[in-house]
Amino acid sequence: MQRLSLEAEVRSRTGKEVARKLRAAGRIPAVLYGRGIDPVALSVEAKAFESALLTAAGTNVLLDLVIRGNGAPRNEIAMVQEIQRDVLRRRIVHVDFHKIHLTEKIHARIPVVLRGEARGVKEGGILEHLLREVEVECLPTALPERFDLDVSDLMVGHSLHVSDLRAPEGVTLLTSPEETIVTIIAPAAGVEEEAAPPAEEAAEPELVGAEKKGPEESEE
Repeated sequence: MQRLSLEAEVRSRTGKEVARKLRAAGRIPAVLYGRGIDPVALSVEAKAFESALLTAAGTNVLLDLVIRGNGAPRNEIAMVQEIQRDVLRRRIVHVDFHKIHLTEKIHARIPVVLRGEARGVKEGGILEHLLREVEVECLPTALPERFDLDVSDLMVGHSLHVSDLRAPEGVTLLTSPEETIVTIIAPAAGVEEEAAPPAEEAAEPELVGAEKKGPEESEE
């Protein structure tokens, strides 16, 4: 799991007006929580934080927070607990960090990435990716960036489940093994059945001794 350094500054004042000025200056209001510490109001540079999220680990990236203010700088290892975004512009407006200990196991959600082209799709089936993340428990340093799942041999009507994932050593899958990750369904019928012709058009002279023809069956 990738580990990055991120500088943070202590906020001596809080409130909506302070948060607004921080955002205007290119910073994001944040709070650090964790066992054994009081919550600490912080701010981080928006560009630096957004760059950290662009790594393969995404929001599961391990962060070495270098906290400045209120005395000598201090270091805390943390992960992203929650990100709040502006509803309209989708920019980040607040971040919650959670202090972690490298010797204690954590819970995290890991993305599932599908690999290959399913045989069932080549034959006209439709692939449905139903479960895109699974929950795991492990030490922070053992946290996988993703689970790769090969769907190349998946046929129409077949599925792959959490039990088909292979967790690295030291990583425990907490999501039910029976949950379906991906399935291939048959395509819906695309051709509408022809309507039966009007009775007067379908009628034919009746022949003696012959069988009468009936209508055709027709998503701060």
